Amino acid sequence: MANDSAMNRNRVWHGSPRPHSRAAEDTPQTSSKGSGNTQQNMIIKVKTKQQVAIPPEATYDATVNSVTPKPNEAKPEKVIGGFKIDGYEKEIPKEYSPSFILGSPLRTDTITILGRTLTTAESEKGMDLNLLIGKKCQIVVYHKSSSGGRPKPVVGNVLPAAVAS
Repeated sequence: MANDSAMNRNRVWHGSPRPHSRAAEDTPQTSSKGSGNTQQNMIIKVKTKQQVAIPPEATYDATVNSVTPKPNEAKPEKVIGGFKIDGYEKEIPKEYSPSFILGSPLRTDTITILGRTLTTAESEKGMDLNLLIGKKCQIVVYHKSSSGGRPKPVVGNVLPAAVAS
């Protein structure tokens, strides 16, 4: 009996389905002629996401779609502005530090999007950035490598909305 258990431990798997192998359940089996052994064909299925074409690096007419503090509104470490352009379904982000002091990128882009200077009250107390949602502007899009190495569009500069001629 002890000899049988030693033999079971030293068995080599030759392609027959293992009880906990999900792939083995879905894979067809073929048998070898004359040997009595069953072999398993190895089939590797690649899951692919549908590739979405990203917009080329250029300047686009855009609309402010969202302003999101990260990680939370009470104590944001950064603010993400989300911009929408025609012909691209996803938001294109621009990341800001949460500073609203004179000369900060968030304040400068807010003034650009509003198309006016800030009032004294807005300058001293700050302002609700959700007022920017729906406002028109232009954005300069460039490509940045994501963590997986794929390019993703991001906003480089925010410009005033194009004047209709």
